[in-house]
Amino acid sequence: MSDTDRSPSAAAHEYQLAPDESPSRGVWSVVAVLEDCPPPELPSLAETIDPEALDAAFIGTTATDHVSFEYAGYTITVTSDAVRARALECDAG
Repeated sequence: MSDTDRSPSAAAHEYQLAPDESPSRGVWSVVAVLEDCPPPELPSLAETIDPEALDAAFIGTTATDHVSFEYAGYTITVTSDAVRARALECDAG
């Protein structure tokens, strides 16, 4: 995990995907660590984003650079080799 942002309240936690790990599983893994709970106790990822579509977004010649979305209280940014999670700010506005 690394903090690459300017303010401590905006700390981003980065999780490097294993070579055989899908991006959707990586999202589950990083949020489970941050929430200190087993992945099955997290909300269903499918309620936020289609896990199969997320995984497919990084395959082949039409692969995307990144996908960002909100899940379980975090802003998630997924690339082909990492998942970055940043806690959503409670006092936005």
